Amino acid sequence: PGSNAAFEANLHEPRTVPGRVGAEEDPSKLVVDFNQFDVPYGWDFLLENVLDPAHLAVSHHGQQGASRYKDAIPLTINLKRSPTVKEGFQFEWGPDRPPTKAAFIDFGPPCLVQYIRHRENGTVFTIMLYATPTKPGHARLIAGGFSEYPEGVKPPGLLPLILKLTPKWFQHLKFPEFLYQDNAFLHGQEKAMARQGYNTNGEAPSGKYFEEAFTPTAADKGIIYFRKWLSAVGGVIPWAKGTPPLPDRSTDKAVIFDMWNAHTKYCSACQGALQGVLRARNIAVALGIVRLAIGAGPWKLVIAMACFGIAFALDR
Repeated sequence: PGSNAAFEANLHEPRTVPGRVGAEEDPSKLVVDFNQFDVPYGWDFLLENVLDPAHLAVSHHGQQGASRYKDAIPLTINLKRSPTVKEGFQFEWGPDRPPTKAAFIDFGPPCLVQYIRHRENGTVFTIMLYATPTKPGHARLIAGGFSEYPEGVKPPGLLPLILKLTPKWFQHLKFPEFLYQDNAFLHGQEKAMARQGYNTNGEAPSGKYFEEAFTPTAADKGIIYFRKWLSAVGGVIPWAKGTPPLPDRSTDKAVIFDMWNAHTKYCSACQGALQGVLRARNIAVALGIVRLAIGAGPWKLVIAMACFGIAFALDR
């Protein structure tokens, strides 16, 4: 922070993924568009979570075949790029579910985590997760991905056509399901750690992470690498003076699972879909009123109530 912050930031190249640049025009690649979502927990807890491959089966039970009962098994972590302040680290982890042959997680400070999966047929699938702090206890996640197919291998079935024809707002409906599962845990976890004395929202770090957290397994190595990196670069998020402190834990579902403020109000595609739903609701109400006013016969009330029912469903 300070008057030279913008100048100092411009001295560094942005954290991009070379394989993603220009991927839309590359016939060997299939792109999943970027999506944005605000989460009710801090930047460091967001990064800690995605650097922990063990959370996938536990937190995301039921998503894409993940099962906390079948997939929650011991994981091995093999460091592939040793941690440094400027370049972060990369590790291979496993076992992952088929058809993954090898899986890697890469941290590029201060904001980028990549999930890189090498498939048995030579395809490489990369998920890019950008995390940025917005205010104490809140962060913004920007996520996207792409698959790179080797020569002679094509995307499965109608997947490219489906991605091309599916409206963006419909694609965005699935993304929050993953994040809501994380929200339920991480919103409270951050506040619990703060109550125990560990808080990264201040001029100096309060408490020591490893005095409050128990990290006994190999699967915890990504968390350990990240927390040591954060400590090496100061241990805190340098908020501007006057920034409100970390808020208390909320048990209000409207706060923890707030789709409007987390995504919809920022997204033109979802805003357009919402306006379409509201117009359809108003039309259904109008048709019901007209049917009651000028209709006749035994179906008058049935049709009117059907219109009002549709309007009610759309309003939900």
